[in-house]
Amino acid sequence: MDRDRAGQAALIFGKRMGRLLKPCYNILRNRFTAVFQAAASRAADEECKEAHMILFIKYLLFLLLTLSVLGAAYYSAASRRAESSEERGLKRAVMNILLGSMLVLLALMSMFLFHGSTVSIIVEAVFLLLGAFNIFSGLRSYGYYSGAGKSRPQR
Repeated sequence: MDRDRAGQAALIFGKRMGRLLKPCYNILRNRFTAVFQAAASRAADEECKEAHMILFIKYLLFLLLTLSVLGAAYYSAASRRAESSEERGLKRAVMNILLGSMLVLLALMSMFLFHGSTVSIIVEAVFLLLGAFNIFSGLRSYGYYSGAGKSRPQR
C-alpha cells in the first residue's frame, strides 16, 4: 500500500509541477525557436545576398566583355581607315588593350561559371596570361605612339 500511495503522491506532484512548469517551458521553447529561426533567416538572407552578388558580378562581367568586344571592333576598323602610321599605331594599341581586357574578362567569367575541372583551370590561366600580355603590349605601344610625334624628328 505504501508503494501505491507513494506512486500516487509522485503522480500528483508531477502533474502539479507540470502545470507550473508548462508556461515556463512554453516561454523558453518560443524564445529558443525565435532565436533559431532568426539565425536561420539571417543565414538564408546572407546566402541570398551572396547569390545576388555573384549574379550581379556575372552580369557586370558580361556587360564589360560586350563593351570590350565592341570597342575592339571599332578600333580595329578605325585603325584600318587611319591615314597616318602614328594614328594607325595608336588605334591598334587601344585595340590591343581592349582585346587583352576581353581575354581577362573571359577568364574571370569562366571562373564564375565553371567550377574546378582541370581543363577549365588551364584555359582560365592561358586566357589570363594572354590577356595580361596583350594589355601590357598595348600599353607599351600606346606610350610609344602617343609620344612618337613629339620625340622623333619629322621627315
